[in-house]
Amino acid sequence: MGQYRISRNCEGSIINWLEIKLEEDFWSVRVEKAFSKIYDGTLPAMAVMVGPTTITRREIGGKTFLKVPEISIRIFATSDGQRLDLKDWLIDELENDIDYFTYSIEDGQAEQKLLAGKISIRQILRDDKELSNIENLNKVDKFRHIITFSAHVALT
Repeated sequence: MGQYRISRNCEGSIINWLEIKLEEDFWSVRVEKAFSKIYDGTLPAMAVMVGPTTITRREIGGKTFLKVPEISIRIFATSDGQRLDLKDWLIDELENDIDYFTYSIEDGQAEQKLLAGKISIRQILRDDKELSNIENLNKVDKFRHIITFSAHVALT
């Protein structure tokens, strides 16, 4: 049985967290890992992606690195009002830490998850409507919003 590493564990943990939080707050929003899957289903939807990771030495002379992943959540809404409501909801939810799970995989599928720490949001780097000229756009892209943040994974 294989193990996911930090990036895929972050993606899986955030998707899991989003699905739970959205359901608790009575939102009917689909959450996907793959950007391309958004176009195959209903709106509203969110896509989670781990982007570049800043890697620095934890301390001078140390042998370990501090890894700070940059995570983007794209909101695909049905209207500008829904886009604003979802982005405000998400910003409020990001004030709290997110459970970090490690995932074991078998035959390419996540089979087990184990709580291993917390994902703490360090800084919100971007919060805006992703596309400003919405003429002639696919309806999926008309009300798209992106929130990007840097995070620290604190293992327990």
